[in-house]
Amino acid sequence: MSSRTAHSFGGMRRYIQLSQTRTFIFVEGRDLDPDVYGRICGPQCCALGRSYEIVVADRINGVGGGKGMLTRFFEYLRDNDSLVDRSQVDAKLAMFYLDKDVDDIFKTLRVSDHVVYTVFYCIENHLFAEGDLVSSLATAGSIDVGVIRARVANSVLWRNTAAACWREWIALCILARKLSLPYPASYAMPSSVNTPVDSATDAAGLAACATEMEARSGLASVDFQRKLTAVYRLVDSMYRRAEHDLLFKGKWYVLFVLRELELTYPLFNRQGAQDRLLGSLIATIDFNAPWVQHFREPLRRALAQL
Repeated sequence: MSSRTAHSFGGMRRYIQLSQTRTFIFVEGRDLDPDVYGRICGPQCCALGRSYEIVVADRINGVGGGKGMLTRFFEYLRDNDSLVDRSQVDAKLAMFYLDKDVDDIFKTLRVSDHVVYTVFYCIENHLFAEGDLVSSLATAGSIDVGVIRARVANSVLWRNTAAACWREWIALCILARKLSLPYPASYAMPSSVNTPVDSATDAAGLAACATEMEARSGLASVDFQRKLTAVYRLVDSMYRRAEHDLLFKGKWYVLFVLRELELTYPLFNRQGAQDRLLGSLIATIDFNAPWVQHFREPLRRALAQL
């Protein structure tokens, strides 16, 4: 991963063309993505003898967040026939690894051999699904692993319980996106109707939030309620199919871990706990397991065409 200054779209395209590197893996965030996608994509590139670089979205100048920036840059390269750039002797490949979010529900996924989405809501969901949750909680809180194991006997059940706890909040977040409402509910923020995070939903707070959303939407009350009911049906249907991770934002699991550690040992070492948690999850993941092929296979196919 490079720490060079940011480029315009045209500048980044030129950087790719002039680079000795042949494969460019574009990712959203700087905190986790370079490490995780380096472990996923690096072995595939090396196996085929292709040099590669992980490029974080903040290397590109423009307005908007990481995913929006990368989506626009992908479209720029596509429109300029540069997803595989053959302007130099050696062809250059651009691949984009993006969080799915709920783009599948709203049918806004970019369909391309050069765009790979997470199966779950975001890459953090995969870390919690594939990593050793029990040992990572113990490491995060500096607590005896046996004590943690007694509380978290089944990591899948633990995750599903967390997601179910925020059922109502998730429904509001989905509806907020549908109605283009940035407030008071949004995937950009943790639940305001579950305090502490593992508590039952505050009915009064939920009603107030829904009322404010209705007012901001400009819809007639009957129309707003019909849409909200439809979203609840969607969430419940997916939860019955154990598809919690398609809707629940993986970053929120961290909040439930911190709560779990607080309940286990109120004086646990909070400083650096989140970093220890995520680092331990990554360290315990098998990056040659079948789940990785969803991410690795599109890259293999693209590299084979160079």
